[in-house]
Amino acid sequence: MINSKSIVCVAALASLATAVAQSFDFNAGTDTGLTRYNPLSPFGVGASYSFPGGDTYRINVPSSSPFTGSVGPGRAGAFSSVTQTDFTVSVDLVDWNNSLSQGFGPAARVQQVGLGTTDAYSFAYVTSAQVAIIQRFDNEAGTSLNLAPITLDPAQDYRMVFSGSGSSLTGTIYALSDLGTPLVTVNTTDATYASGFSGVLMATTVTAPTGASDATFDNFSAVPEPCEYAAVAGVFVGGFALWRRQRR
Repeated sequence: MINSKSIVCVAALASLATAVAQSFDFNAGTDTGLTRYNPLSPFGVGASYSFPGGDTYRINVPSSSPFTGSVGPGRAGAFSSVTQTDFTVSVDLVDWNNSLSQGFGPAARVQQVGLGTTDAYSFAYVTSAQVAIIQRFDNEAGTSLNLAPITLDPAQDYRMVFSGSGSSLTGTIYALSDLGTPLVTVNTTDATYASGFSGVLMATTVTAPTGASDATFDNFSAVPEPCEYAAVAGVFVGGFALWRRQRR
């Protein structure tokens, strides 16, 4: 049930949507409006971006960097163009290569984007460890802030939600078939970064040339303040929750 707090939250978000919120359903087979983060492209191991079925968003890093000692493992992503302070970022996870050791999910307060300079918070699912984790990245070096065990089924679809209010950060994963019941919630606090862009990040967790990362997303949304997500999932995000993808 959506309570009065949720209704107020949805109304507030709706009033802000045109000005500062962003959402992308990829139904046009394009990521126009997002800036691709492809730091290893100059080294010949850059990511590819495609649109399976014409309405989802696949990011594929075919191999890790052969220069892991100097430029780090294979990684990629895409970011919105709006700077936000408090935030709710959500994205649907609709496919991934479960045999790869990788992490992927929404990111927020992204700053100074570039090779060896990117700062950010991320909420990711790590396939090899089977955990949901909130991390802080300082010049692309990751620090774990908190994590929780969770095993996701690659035959199912999920919604990953990352929100922040001040120093409080929360990551939640839902089954797309039940957006009212969290499968896992991770909470932490960190005040290092106060604002920045939102988007999705992914990386191999194997620091060797054989590493790779491959995941497909849908329905990315970045809202300029945190909210009770039952309301956002059920009402706000462009009606995304009213339509469940039929897996191919």
